Amino acid sequence: MNKSKAYRRVLLLALGFFLSASLILGFNLYYTQIKIYQDKELSKLEGIVNTLAPQIDGDRHQYLVENYAMDGISMNDEDSVYFEIHQQLERATRNNELNSTLYTMIYNQAMEKFCFGVASSARPFWKHPYRDYPAELLSKYEVGGVIEPYQDSNGTWLSAFAPVMNSQGEVVAVLQADERFDKFIMEAKNAVWKNILVMMLIVGVLTGLMLYIVNRLVKQQSKLDQQKEEIIKFRKELIANVSHDLRTPLASIQGYLETVLLKRDKLDDERINKYLQTSLRNTAQLNNLIEELFELSKLESKERKLNLESLVLPDLANDIVNSHRIIAAEKEVDLQLNVHGTIQAVRADIGLIDRVIVNLLSNAIKFSPQGGLVSIQIRQENKKVNVSVEDQGSGIAEEDLKNVFDRFHKSTIGNKQGSGLGLAIVKNILDLHGSSYSIESEMGKGTSFYFTLDCY
Repeated sequence: MNKSKAYRRVLLLALGFFLSASLILGFNLYYTQIKIYQDKELSKLEGIVNTLAPQIDGDRHQYLVENYAMDGISMNDEDSVYFEIHQQLERATRNNELNSTLYTMIYNQAMEKFCFGVASSARPFWKHPYRDYPAELLSKYEVGGVIEPYQDSNGTWLSAFAPVMNSQGEVVAVLQADERFDKFIMEAKNAVWKNILVMMLIVGVLTGLMLYIVNRLVKQQSKLDQQKEEIIKFRKELIANVSHDLRTPLASIQGYLETVLLKRDKLDDERINKYLQTSLRNTAQLNNLIEELFELSKLESKERKLNLESLVLPDLANDIVNSHRIIAAEKEVDLQLNVHGTIQAVRADIGLIDRVIVNLLSNAIKFSPQGGLVSIQIRQENKKVNVSVEDQGSGIAEEDLKNVFDRFHKSTIGNKQGSGLGLAIVKNILDLHGSSYSIESEMGKGTSFYFTLDCY
């Protein structure tokens, strides 16, 4: 009898232990899911507003604020300026698959409250007061940021916002993007409770099966932790890549300008002019990097529209090859353009296709060894013109090939590393044209990029 009680107690303790462990793991899984979802959505919202806010014309937005009172704009197309900004927000909402409205907000200092500005919604709610705004919105009004879960009369939200500036650099509004959070929380809770009930039933039937289920939950949690780490890693790499690409020209500009300002009396005109010319070149380089970032952003957000014209690819390629001969000669790289047969004109955006060939050719020269050969091959098959840019460099590792067109992906060859933007721009431009493209590479032998364009 005593043994039976002891066994019963041991069994109850074992069941209690496994049930307790199941409850703990279930709730841990719940909070992990919540945290991962929160970080992922905040990162997405922050990326949207930081990309879109600089594209909004602050002067035109300020014009709306100064000329229309509350409900002074009742239809989206009532004012052309409002309609233009509304369309920007509407496209961004659609392209990023947001479930909530994108909108700007203006802080009324006299009334000490926020009012809604332009929105992506079907109807405006121009200058309606924003009563339940979180404190971070005011404290970070001029710099932007993210707002972790907060509640208002409509539910629980995740938000990110960024300042909209006029031509004088003044903050005239903020752009805010939201996502509902309470629905996900409820779904996560329901899912966790269902799992716990199933675990309890299984434990009651066979304790051994509980161990199997617990093992699966541990693996699932490990997977969620790995996803979280990937999100954090991507965010850090994004910041690091952009910072690295901008730091060098900025440091050079600062150094030369400080030298001119602090030692002007000790420098002759020739040296001052040399320092200023160097600063100007670095400013141009910095501007190119920033333009590249904005260009990629516009391409990815589908803001860039094609200007289709008749284009003779061999002529364009010949101009580009000639413009790169000096750079190639400095590395003792031989440039060749081979046109096979008669080539018909294609229908394309000349400026964008120019950028494609320049990016591919610049990469090929950059990663070519001294004395190497870089060639552009152009041939026509049926109604398509095929273009390839080939080099004899060290090649790209197989594990990098599948990611080489991704934004900020950097593959290192020898002691050289790309910016991670050039091929992403190429990909987006060719996608806009509906072109097919591919890459072939063999370590130690070189790399070939291929793309096609339809004949005119």
